[in-house]
Amino acid sequence: MTQSRIFTQPDAWSGGSYELAIDLGPVDDTKLENALTAIWAHADLNGCYLHHDREPAEQTRVAPGKQPGLDTCLRGVARLGALAPVTCSTIVVREVGRSDWMYFGLPLGSLRTALPVGAFPFEDGDLSWRSSVDGWLCLIAQKLFTAQRFRLGLVGWTDGLDNSTDELLEKGVPEQRWVGYLVPSASALTWCPPNQGPPMCVDRR
Repeated sequence: MTQSRIFTQPDAWSGGSYELAIDLGPVDDTKLENALTAIWAHADLNGCYLHHDREPAEQTRVAPGKQPGLDTCLRGVARLGALAPVTCSTIVVREVGRSDWMYFGLPLGSLRTALPVGAFPFEDGDLSWRSSVDGWLCLIAQKLFTAQRFRLGLVGWTDGLDNSTDELLEKGVPEQRWVGYLVPSASALTWCPPNQGPPMCVDRR
């Protein structure tokens, strides 16, 4: 997956990210390392790299894990089927006493070079691109779940979302959903797709 001008394209890392957000459960170094290793081992990803302002060929590839650090932002290149390659990253948020969250993101500035994402998440428009991206992220999540079980997965624009897993598992998946939900059972993931438009649209009701 040798590419040129992906990391350093204009706006490659801008606009926020369309994400797969994973609640791995209580803070645990081993589970987090397993999850990072599993997600970056996916055949559609080329990573990991530390620097956003240098192309992959211009820097040393690193392995996910305790070196360079479990909470280090890792970057790479993703290929969604036959689409042009786009940037991607993992970001970890460790909530001491609660959960480890891992966010695998596709920056919208880069995704825009491959798909008609428009002004998402701010405006309605052609949202047909979401189903293909959602499907691809669900496949990433399923492979991750096989290697490392997790409590909950969210797919879409997750910024500002109240992601209280305990409350959601108690009350159930919301009827109105601006993101998709991946809810684990004993051996599989149940996919509940989004059924609303952009989460920050001025006409949101």
